[in-house]
Amino acid sequence: MSRIYSPVWALPAFALFTVLVWGGCATQEDVPFPHTLDAGGAGVAGALGSVAGGPAGGAGAGGAAVASGGGGSPALPDGGAPSAGAGGAPCSGGAASCADACPNDPAKTAPGVCGCGKADTDGDGDGTPDCTDECPTNKAKIKAGCGCATSAADEASCQALIGGLAHRYAFTGSGTTLKDSKGTADAAAVNMSLSNTGNLEFSTGDQYADLPNALISKLTNVSLEAWVTWQGGDAWQRIFDFGEDSTGAENNRSTGRSYVFLSPHGDGNFVRAVFRKPAATEVIIDSMPSLTIGDPAQLVLVLDDDKDLMSLYVNGAAAGSAAFVDHLSAVNDVNNWLGRSQFATDPAFVGNMQDFRMYSVALSAAQVAYSFSKGADATYLTP
Repeated sequence: MSRIYSPVWALPAFALFTVLVWGGCATQEDVPFPHTLDAGGAGVAGALGSVAGGPAGGAGAGGAAVASGGGGSPALPDGGAPSAGAGGAPCSGGAASCADACPNDPAKTAPGVCGCGKADTDGDGDGTPDCTDECPTNKAKIKAGCGCATSAADEASCQALIGGLAHRYAFTGSGTTLKDSKGTADAAAVNMSLSNTGNLEFSTGDQYADLPNALISKLTNVSLEAWVTWQGGDAWQRIFDFGEDSTGAENNRSTGRSYVFLSPHGDGNFVRAVFRKPAATEVIIDSMPSLTIGDPAQLVLVLDDDKDLMSLYVNGAAAGSAAFVDHLSAVNDVNNWLGRSQFATDPAFVGNMQDFRMYSVALSAAQVAYSFSKGADATYLTP
């Protein structure tokens, strides 16, 4: 009887699998199953891939077969896109562009610290690239803070002022509402209004600013800073007066009982600052001379309970001090006024106020001097 041989491609799929796998092993009895293909061998895996429904993977650069999935695309072990091998298609844009993370930046192939399109240069040599250095020409600073040219000492003073500021009235805008640009203690202009000049103008009659109650009595230390231009007039005007009259009732004026006030001109040639608690003697600082009529001035009164000291500064310079053994809580500050006194017989302030600030800390001499150097329009204090 003669044998009939069928072509291998005519066999069913399971038979073909048997021929390819078991038949292949018949010629390599000494190799354990499954066989490991050498780099130059034919692609059994490729044949299997073809049987599974996709075209067989082609040989790689050295002839090694690459298995393909159902769609026939080459599958890389790491899941990445194939790169050009020997004889393969070049990468888009040139042989190396597929490895270039900054293809549009001819100077960089990786983003680095500054990203594509920006050089990782360090102009001042401080170890921080210019792209993240807020002061790229000042080796001593990488944060602008209060200015790249600010010295270390001034930077400390500046940051202390920013951190200690509790309330600020810059008198911008119009109308009778005086916005607190730092806190939430908006004030009211009484018998007067703002006129978009950045000044609060006190001219005639009983004109004043009424701030919320209990601004200083709840503090341990306080610094009160006023920028004013005094236009003369009778003695005992008030730049500010925080406290109460003898009745203790809000909005009443008779004779003061407890208060903190600052006058531009006493009954002599001096500026006077006063603290008084009920039924006690006044703590007074007199600084000569009085304010000069028509000249802008900075005045800062500091009550430091921690150091038992009250200090007055005029135009950035120390103008006097006195022992302060009392506490701010002793003042019943139901009348917190700019330009008005607790005493009914004292005249109203005449002039204008450019800025009024309240700090919940006792400012140092250096901090007061720094504030004076920056003027009434202190942009570093702007939120």
